[in-house]
Amino acid sequence: MKKPVIMLLVTGALAAGYVALQSHMNQVVDEKLQTQLAIAVEDSGMQFDYADASVNMFNGNIVVNGLMVSDPQGVSAFGIEEIVLIGYEEESISEFTQVNIHGFSLFEAIKNNSLDTPKPLLDAKYDFSTSLAFDAETGYSQLKLALAAHNIAQFDFDMELNNSGPLMDVSFDMQKQQSVAALTVEEQLQIQTKLMGAMQQLVPKSLQLQIENKGQLAQLLDDQVAMAGLDQVSFENMLQMQLTQAPLPQIAKDAIVAFVQGKESLHVSVSLPGDSDIQTVSQHVMSLAEQPEELAKLMNLEVHGK
Repeated sequence: MKKPVIMLLVTGALAAGYVALQSHMNQVVDEKLQTQLAIAVEDSGMQFDYADASVNMFNGNIVVNGLMVSDPQGVSAFGIEEIVLIGYEEESISEFTQVNIHGFSLFEAIKNNSLDTPKPLLDAKYDFSTSLAFDAETGYSQLKLALAAHNIAQFDFDMELNNSGPLMDVSFDMQKQQSVAALTVEEQLQIQTKLMGAMQQLVPKSLQLQIENKGQLAQLLDDQVAMAGLDQVSFENMLQMQLTQAPLPQIAKDAIVAFVQGKESLHVSVSLPGDSDIQTVSQHVMSLAEQPEELAKLMNLEVHGK
């Protein structure tokens, strides 16, 4: 048999094997997803449906397309175009896990019951991303969150922690229990107690928050000010009076005023020296509650607005 023919046969066999294996893996993912959604239905009463689910054989990423969620009466509540799960490990705590949600949007039933929310926010599409990096040897972890309302604004959150091993262990145990069946009230209370204990052992290292205009944020804020019966000058004067009495360091007051005037971005950064757990840090914060400038120094506070 000639080499080209052999190569074609080998290539065809590999392709067929890949398709078969990919199909099997997709079926496994679909079955696991159906199990999890059944538990979610039991817990919440909400109804879930999706177009398809698959897994990438090379990087392990799980993708769910066309998720639709309805209330217990079958009324459509919201939809998500795509969910991507990266780095998930079923039998161990992953060093890095990320969930990306693309194209979240509300349906009319929810919009009609949320008249107090600004219409641009109800009509917007949203992207949401959360990631968790964890080093089991050192106990270091980093949590990142990002929420973007298309053409309006984006919110980013970044937190670093030490001694997060106990919390990871409790969270992993909870995940395993929930993957089997809905938790009883007693089991939920037990887990909540363990979670609270593990959270008290966390050692916060840094925190960053940022709000950024992505197009329509300024107009949205101006509209809310107008709905309150104020013009921009009156609103700024009122804000200045309130900030004068607020227990905030001057750097924070200046940044808030700059943001209200520019409506482009607001950035807050905190970093904590040493290895104090959350309870100790809370005690320091309480003791300096009436000394905002000293508290800002302790927390290495930086605030910028424009």
